[in-house]
Amino acid sequence: MCRHSFIRTLCILSGVPLVLLLYKRHLDHISRSMSKDLDWLLNRRTLEARQRCEKLLLGIEGCREIAGKAIATPAQPEHLQRALYEISDVLGRALTS
Repeated sequence: MCRHSFIRTLCILSGVPLVLLLYKRHLDHISRSMSKDLDWLLNRRTLEARQRCEKLLLGIEGCREIAGKAIATPAQPEHLQRALYEISDVLGRALTS
């Protein structure tokens, strides 16, 4: 009777590290999967933000060109007013697209 309980105890004690090893491998797998998902999401959001910034910069460059043309012409109110409308339109398109 004592011999059987000793063998059973040894089996249980040798099984505990195996269970812990399997559990650690499972946690490592979950961690790698979560890390890949997070990297993918971060890359996607970074790309979207970069594209929005590029559109806004292009809009600002367009506004700069419009303002430069308006300043180069004689200061006539209708030219300046048209330039402001164009700048407003360019910035509006840059911010909404």
